Amino acid sequence: MNIAAIKEKYNIDIPELFWLVVAELGIEPQQFKPLLDTFEREELKPDLEGFQKGKLAPELQRKIYNLIDDSLSDVISKETIDKLLS
Repeated sequence: MNIAAIKEKYNIDIPELFWLVVAELGIEPQQFKPLLDTFEREELKPDLEGFQKGKLAPELQRKIYNLIDDSLSDVISKETIDKLLS
């Protein structure tokens, strides 16, 4: 129910596996909104699973990498960023 309400609030497509990936990364619930706000502001689908597995188109892969590297340091921990980028 909460996930459906969150998805309705955003003008971006939030993949179903997003929630599993953020849980595996140890991202705290209070960090979800700022994380999704950042992706929405950049008009990027938060496909963290696809990003981690290198399954995205090269341009999208680069855009998400840059977003994580440049914009998410205020939102999630350095350890989490390192996990995402490794």
